[in-house]
Amino acid sequence: MGRNMNNRKNSTLEELEARRTAIIGRQLFYCFQLFLDRATIKLQRRGHENIGMAQSALLRNLDFSGTQLTTIAKRAGVTKQAIIKIARDLHERRYIKIVSDPNDRRGKIVSLTPKGFRLVNDVMEVAAEVEDEVAAVIGRKEIENLRATLDSLLKAALPPA
Repeated sequence: MGRNMNNRKNSTLEELEARRTAIIGRQLFYCFQLFLDRATIKLQRRGHENIGMAQSALLRNLDFSGTQLTTIAKRAGVTKQAIIKIARDLHERRYIKIVSDPNDRRGKIVSLTPKGFRLVNDVMEVAAEVEDEVAAVIGRKEIENLRATLDSLLKAALPPA
Protein backbone atom coordinates (compact mmCIF):
# COMPACT_ATOMS: atom_id res chain seq x y z
CA MET A 1 0.00 0.00 0.00
CA GLY A 2 0.93 3.69 -0.12
CA ARG A 3 2.62 5.78 2.51
CA ASN A 4 1.88 4.52 6.02
CA MET A 5 -1.51 3.09 5.09
CA ASN A 6 -0.84 -0.51 6.13
CA ASN A 7 -3.17 -2.21 8.59
CA ARG A 8 -4.69 0.72 10.42
CA LYS A 9 -7.75 -1.09 11.70
CA ASN A 10 -8.15 1.18 14.71
CA SER A 11 -7.95 4.52 12.89
CA THR A 12 -10.16 7.32 14.08
CA LEU A 13 -12.61 8.92 11.67
CA GLU A 14 -10.36 11.98 11.52
CA GLU A 15 -7.35 9.82 10.60
CA LEU A 16 -9.35 8.01 7.95
CA GLU A 17 -10.55 11.29 6.47
CA ALA A 18 -7.00 12.71 6.45
CA ARG A 19 -5.69 9.57 4.73
CA ARG A 20 -8.53 9.56 2.22
CA THR A 21 -8.01 13.25 1.41
CA ALA A 22 -4.30 12.58 0.75
CA ILE A 23 -4.92 9.93 -1.92
CA ILE A 24 -3.40 11.36 -5.08
CA GLY A 25 -5.97 9.76 -7.37
CA ARG A 26 -8.74 11.47 -5.42
CA GLN A 27 -6.96 14.80 -5.66
CA LEU A 28 -6.43 14.38 -9.41
CA PHE A 29 -10.09 13.47 -9.88
CA TYR A 30 -11.32 16.47 -7.90
CA CYS A 31 -9.01 18.81 -9.80
CA PHE A 32 -10.34 17.37 -13.06
CA GLN A 33 -13.90 17.81 -11.80
CA LEU A 34 -13.26 21.44 -10.85
CA PHE A 35 -11.63 22.09 -14.22
CA LEU A 36 -14.58 20.47 -16.01
CA ASP A 37 -17.12 22.41 -13.95
CA ARG A 38 -15.51 25.74 -14.91
CA ALA A 39 -15.23 24.68 -18.54
CA THR A 40 -18.88 23.56 -18.59
CA ILE A 41 -20.06 26.98 -17.43
CA LYS A 42 -17.95 28.66 -20.10
CA LEU A 43 -19.25 26.29 -22.77
CA GLN A 44 -22.82 27.05 -21.73
CA ARG A 45 -22.10 30.74 -22.25
CA ARG A 46 -21.02 29.83 -25.80
CA GLY A 47 -24.32 28.05 -26.45
CA HIS A 48 -23.32 24.44 -25.67
CA GLU A 49 -25.89 23.28 -23.12
CA ASN A 50 -25.53 20.12 -21.04
CA ILE A 51 -21.98 19.23 -21.97
CA GLY A 52 -20.71 17.71 -18.76
CA MET A 53 -18.73 14.77 -17.42
CA ALA A 54 -20.69 12.12 -19.35
CA GLN A 55 -20.54 13.90 -22.70
CA SER A 56 -16.89 14.76 -22.23
CA ALA A 57 -16.14 11.05 -21.65
CA LEU A 58 -17.33 10.33 -25.17
CA LEU A 59 -15.83 13.42 -26.79
CA ARG A 60 -12.35 13.05 -25.29
CA ASN A 61 -12.17 9.41 -26.44
CA LEU A 62 -13.37 10.10 -29.97
CA ASP A 63 -10.74 10.22 -32.72
CA PHE A 64 -11.30 13.05 -35.20
CA SER A 65 -11.43 10.48 -38.01
CA GLY A 66 -14.20 8.55 -36.23
CA THR A 67 -14.21 5.79 -33.64
CA GLN A 68 -16.22 2.64 -33.03
CA LEU A 69 -18.66 2.92 -30.09
CA THR A 70 -17.16 -0.11 -28.33
CA THR A 71 -13.69 1.46 -28.54
CA ILE A 72 -14.99 4.71 -27.01
CA ALA A 73 -16.65 2.76 -24.20
CA LYS A 74 -13.45 0.82 -23.49
CA ARG A 75 -11.29 3.97 -23.49
CA ALA A 76 -13.78 5.79 -21.23
CA GLY A 77 -14.01 2.83 -18.86
CA VAL A 78 -17.80 2.58 -19.14
CA THR A 79 -20.22 0.03 -20.53
CA LYS A 80 -21.25 -0.01 -24.16
CA GLN A 81 -24.83 0.67 -23.02
CA ALA A 82 -23.73 3.81 -21.17
CA ILE A 83 -21.79 5.17 -24.14
CA ILE A 84 -24.72 4.41 -26.48
CA LYS A 85 -27.00 6.51 -24.27
CA ILE A 86 -24.51 9.42 -24.34
CA ALA A 87 -24.03 8.99 -28.10
CA ARG A 88 -27.77 9.14 -28.72
CA ASP A 89 -27.98 12.38 -26.76
CA LEU A 90 -25.11 13.99 -28.68
CA HIS A 91 -26.49 12.65 -31.96
CA GLU A 92 -29.94 14.12 -31.27
CA ARG A 93 -28.27 17.46 -30.62
CA ARG A 94 -26.29 17.09 -33.87
CA TYR A 95 -22.81 17.09 -32.32
CA ILE A 96 -21.98 13.63 -33.69
CA LYS A 97 -23.13 11.29 -36.41
CA ILE A 98 -23.42 7.55 -36.00
CA VAL A 99 -23.04 5.24 -39.02
CA SER A 100 -22.65 1.51 -39.51
CA ASP A 101 -19.10 0.23 -39.48
CA PRO A 102 -18.34 -1.08 -42.99
CA ASN A 103 -15.92 -3.64 -41.48
CA ASP A 104 -18.30 -4.90 -38.77
CA ARG A 105 -22.00 -4.95 -39.59
CA ARG A 106 -22.92 -4.94 -35.87
CA GLY A 107 -20.55 -2.06 -35.07
CA LYS A 108 -21.24 1.65 -35.18
CA ILE A 109 -18.77 4.42 -35.99
CA VAL A 110 -19.11 7.79 -34.29
CA SER A 111 -17.68 10.96 -35.79
CA LEU A 112 -18.05 14.67 -35.28
CA THR A 113 -20.43 16.81 -37.31
CA PRO A 114 -19.54 20.40 -38.22
CA LYS A 115 -21.36 21.45 -35.02
CA GLY A 116 -19.28 18.87 -33.11
CA PHE A 117 -16.05 20.28 -34.53
CA ARG A 118 -17.19 23.77 -33.41
CA LEU A 119 -17.76 22.33 -29.94
CA VAL A 120 -14.28 20.78 -29.88
CA ASN A 121 -12.78 24.10 -30.99
CA ASP A 122 -14.70 25.88 -28.21
CA VAL A 123 -13.54 23.22 -25.72
CA MET A 124 -9.91 23.91 -26.68
CA GLU A 125 -10.38 27.66 -26.23
CA VAL A 126 -12.24 27.23 -22.94
CA ALA A 127 -9.60 24.79 -21.64
CA ALA A 128 -6.91 27.40 -22.33
CA GLU A 129 -8.98 30.01 -20.48
CA VAL A 130 -9.41 27.76 -17.44
CA GLU A 131 -5.72 26.90 -17.50
CA ASP A 132 -4.93 30.63 -17.51
CA GLU A 133 -7.23 31.07 -14.49
CA VAL A 134 -5.40 28.29 -12.65
CA ALA A 135 -2.04 29.81 -13.63
CA ALA A 136 -3.17 33.14 -12.17
CA VAL A 137 -3.63 31.36 -8.84
CA ILE A 138 -0.63 29.01 -8.70
CA GLY A 139 1.69 30.54 -11.30
CA ARG A 140 2.63 29.58 -14.85
CA LYS A 141 5.78 27.79 -13.63
CA GLU A 142 3.68 25.49 -11.42
CA ILE A 143 1.41 24.72 -14.38
CA GLU A 144 4.45 23.74 -16.47
CA ASN A 145 5.84 21.64 -13.61
CA LEU A 146 2.48 19.93 -13.20
CA ARG A 147 2.26 19.25 -16.94
CA ALA A 148 5.79 17.74 -16.91
CA THR A 149 4.95 15.56 -13.91
CA LEU A 150 1.72 14.34 -15.49
CA ASP A 151 3.54 13.66 -18.78
CA SER A 152 6.13 11.59 -16.90
CA LEU A 153 3.40 9.65 -15.14
CA LEU A 154 1.58 8.96 -18.40
CA LYS A 155 4.81 7.88 -20.11
CA ALA A 156 5.51 5.51 -17.23
CA ALA A 157 2.03 4.05 -17.92
CA LEU A 158 1.56 2.15 -14.71
CA PRO A 159 0.41 -1.36 -15.53
CA PRO A 160 -3.01 -2.47 -14.26
CA ALA A 161 -3.00 -3.79 -10.70
